[in-house]
Amino acid sequence: FRHHGIGGIITNDEFGPFNTLSAYLVYAYNLMLSEYVNISFGAGVGMQQWRLDGSKLLFAADGSGPQIGTINKTLPDANIGGWLQAKNYFIGFSTHQIFQNQFNLLPRSAGESSQNKLNVHYFLYTGYNVKVHEQLVFVPSILLKYVNPVPLAVDLNCKMKYSLLKEKKDEENHEIWGGISYRHQDALFFLLGFSYKHKVDLGISYDAIISNLGPYQKGSMELFLGLRFPPKQTVASPSDFWK
Repeated sequence: FRHHGIGGIITNDEFGPFNTLSAYLVYAYNLMLSEYVNISFGAGVGMQQWRLDGSKLLFAADGSGPQIGTINKTLPDANIGGWLQAKNYFIGFSTHQIFQNQFNLLPRSAGESSQNKLNVHYFLYTGYNVKVHEQLVFVPSILLKYVNPVPLAVDLNCKMKYSLLKEKKDEENHEIWGGISYRHQDALFFLLGFSYKHKVDLGISYDAIISNLGPYQKGSMELFLGLRFPPKQTVASPSDFWK
C-alpha cells in the first residue's frame, strides 16, 4: 500500500443562523516520478449538511415576518484534486462540489419553482520553498479560487517554518510555523501552528475582513487538527506547505 493513502476530513462552519457540517472519506494515489518529484491524485466522497436556525432570523425591524423553525438539509458531495511536489516547488489543483446539488433552505415564494444551486469551486495553488538556513524555511505561495459567477479570488500567502530539532530528520522533527495571507480587496488571514513529527498538526487562524463588510462583523476564527499515519515511504502532503 505504499502508493495509496486513505484519510478523512470533517469540518464544521457556523455563521449566524447558518451551520454547515461536511464529512468526507478521502483516497489518494501517490507516485514518485524521480528522486525529488512526487505526483498525487485524490478524490473525496461524503456529505454536506446545512442547518438553519429560524429563531435567529429577523425579517423586519418590528419582528414581523414568516415563522421558521429549524431546517436541516443533507446531500451527497464529492471533490477531486491533484498535487505535484518537487524539491523546492509545488503545485496543486482541486475541484469541489462536483455534484452541483440543488436545494432551498428557506420556503419558496408562491409561483417560485427554481432552486439554489451549489456551483463547482475550482482551486489552483502553487508556491516555492526558500531555505533561509538549516532550520528555517520561507514559503511564499499563491492560491487562485473561482466559482461562477463570482470574480476570480486571489490569495497571496507567506509562511515561515522553523524546525526545533536541528539534527533530526524531517519525519522525526517538530515544527513551529506562522503565516499571513492577503485576499485582494477582501481580508487578511493570520495563522499559527505546531507540527509534531509530521504526524500531528495543530493550528489556529483568524480572518480579519478589510472590505466594506468589515464594520458589520468581527472576523472569524478557525481551529484545526490533523493526524497523519505515514507509511514507511514518506510522501509530501499539501499541509506541509500551508495550513
